[in-house]
Amino acid sequence: KERFEGLKDEAKSLSGADADKDRLVEIVLRPFVEQADEWHRQRTEFLENVQAILGAPQQDLWPGFMRALRRDKELPVGTLMGESANLIAIMQQTDVPPGARAAADPLLERYEAELDEALLAREQVDLRNQGPMMRSMASPDEDALAMLFERINASVRVRDVNIRYAELLRAALPVEHGERFIDLYRSAAFSSFARD
Repeated sequence: KERFEGLKDEAKSLSGADADKDRLVEIVLRPFVEQADEWHRQRTEFLENVQAILGAPQQDLWPGFMRALRRDKELPVGTLMGESANLIAIMQQTDVPPGARAAADPLLERYEAELDEALLAREQVDLRNQGPMMRSMASPDEDALAMLFERINASVRVRDVNIRYAELLRAALPVEHGERFIDLYRSAAFSSFARD
């Protein structure tokens, strides 16, 4: 509360006709930038502490857990159609019998690894640019445009992994299951377009 009172006083000091609007926006956004940085620091620290107390068999499962966590947390924040589709969940919804899934399972493993790389890269772009993007809301410049394009490119990379593996998985499944899989994928990938 004290921190916000100080910000309130600082913002009031800038009021009037000759107020520096860029400075005012920076003051208003500062707590959001600081809170986001603090949340990320706490999340990283928590995950490191959890990993530190795991036994050897659990440590072996940690990379898979982190990929699943990243998928669950990062996929839904996609902004492009097809970017937020989770092919692992879609495969589960398809109800393919284990014998019919044999050719698709290695592809799912490769998908999980490639998707994780793309999600991690997108997350790093977001973390690196979060504060500067908020500050650029006051006065957009070429740097803000470059950061926006960097984010779009990271999103395209995630979406492209989904598109590529959706077709590979469809082809690896028996026809009836492949068609069901691709229908579920299209529904998930383009659901916002269908609603609009």
